[in-house]
Amino acid sequence: MLTADVEERAQFLSKYCTEMLADSDFEWTAESISADTLVEVVRFAWEDLNRVALGMPRGGLHRAKFAAYHAYWFSRLQPVRSVFFPKSEKEIADPNFVPREVVDISERLAIHIAFSWVGVAQDAVAPEQWRICSMNHRCTSGACFKLAADRFLSSDNHLNYEYLVHQLRYQATEPTSLVSILEAIILASCRTPTAVQVAGPGTLGP
Repeated sequence: MLTADVEERAQFLSKYCTEMLADSDFEWTAESISADTLVEVVRFAWEDLNRVALGMPRGGLHRAKFAAYHAYWFSRLQPVRSVFFPKSEKEIADPNFVPREVVDISERLAIHIAFSWVGVAQDAVAPEQWRICSMNHRCTSGACFKLAADRFLSSDNHLNYEYLVHQLRYQATEPTSLVSILEAIILASCRTPTAVQVAGPGTLGP
């Protein structure tokens, strides 16, 4: 069975969200991030991961699964709320102005969590038992993945990023969908040819 310090990982998530919001132009307060909900995010993610890990080689998990399941539950449980778009000078001067809330802020943060946690192997987020993907036998920093992920998310004026936000918020998205996207980018981003790539696709017949 996989084990996790739920409180520690929830605190890491809180720190990550705080840093992301601090780097944005959005308006928010410390109360925008629910510590209790972050604990539930980690708890539910690990309950799912334990089910997924049953029967897997070496009792571990591919990092894409670890990242995707946390991102999925983050988007479902909405631990970040009451975040608002910045006000213009005209809006500030208007006594009747109602601040516009960023209603999909949890989905936006969830996507950042998914992609960031694949490319970074930090003790605070990496379960000891996970099965390290082949990318990191050749690229311990995850640099190739980060480049490929940036291209994927920013292409066509960030269309892929906005589509993922929409999917998480308005469609019945499963964590396996995020896993597939992350695994595809991991495989595509590795610049060292694998044995399969060298051999070619092969044939369908005898």
